[in-house]
Amino acid sequence: MLWFFVRYFLWLILLFVLFFIESFSPLYFVQTLQTDLTIYLTKLWIDGFDIPVKMVGNTIFLDHGFNIWILDDCNGLAAYLLFAVAIIAYPTSWRSRLIWLLEGYLYLVVINSIRIDFVIYLTMFDADYFECVHDCIGRICMVATTMLLFMLFTLRVQVTRVVRSRYDRRKALPNRRHVHAHDWREEKEEHRHGMSDRRVHNERREKPAKRLRL
Repeated sequence: MLWFFVRYFLWLILLFVLFFIESFSPLYFVQTLQTDLTIYLTKLWIDGFDIPVKMVGNTIFLDHGFNIWILDDCNGLAAYLLFAVAIIAYPTSWRSRLIWLLEGYLYLVVINSIRIDFVIYLTMFDADYFECVHDCIGRICMVATTMLLFMLFTLRVQVTRVVRSRYDRRKALPNRRHVHAHDWREEKEEHRHGMSDRRVHNERREKPAKRLRL
């Protein structure tokens, strides 16, 4: 457990430096791409559910004059980073880690988009709801969802290990029986049950009798 936390913080520092420092990070452009994706998905939700708001670029205009901007802090990349670091630091195969990194990204992108639309929908009725919905409910839901995804990942890893261990034991069982088959026929056991005499008798019957030529 200690090494998990050590690896977690080391990976967290590395990925934070790579993605979140605008003047230094070589992968900071991922922030822009993620924000553009979030804006696109938000517009899809608004158009799909006919939410009576107007969206231009990254700005949502509400009827009562309150505007909502979708910025880099809203794209959910920070939540995914915390999730990804936990997955990378967890002691399991890289194949399982890569699968869950991809699945977790898809889940968090969709959940973050729903969170933004939920904030827009409630703020549409009253602008005073924004701080409570955005700062409290929205962030708590993202943190809880991230922790739940990580718990599901660890549970899946443990179940996979148990299933694989049982499969390996069942597969090795016939081999162990074959290897120890000779133990069933120890000399004292053969002598006790008369097997040695029967074996000699059978061998004599199988060998053809030698004929002497005169």
